[in-house]
Amino acid sequence: MKRLNFLFLFAFLTANLISQNNYQKLVKIDNVYKIQYNNTYFDVDTKVVTVKPKSPNFTNFINVSVIRSNKLGFVDLQVPNGLSVEEFVKELNMSELFDVVEYNTFGEYCFSLAAPRLQRGG
Repeated sequence: MKRLNFLFLFAFLTANLISQNNYQKLVKIDNVYKIQYNNTYFDVDTKVVTVKPKSPNFTNFINVSVIRSNKLGFVDLQVPNGLSVEEFVKELNMSELFDVVEYNTFGEYCFSLAAPRLQRGG
């Protein structure tokens, strides 16, 4: 049983360290914000930031424009005019009103539905 607990703890700590080391590294390339994740760059949506507030009444304490929210408690906020997405994320993090503050990125397809085995005709 001790060995199982140790393995679980080791796996959890390893996964946590990996996620912290690869988590949303913001860079600016040719005046465009990008997130570097696992040696791949994704363009940042400079108009929207996703947060998970500690309290559902967070709008009573900070002046932000809510775009949408979901059942899991995540909320998309509009980046205010006159602030860069980087400055806005820093302000949100400093407010300590949120458990999570994340940049939004534009993804890309990792696979094709027209896989070669489906194209063989049989």
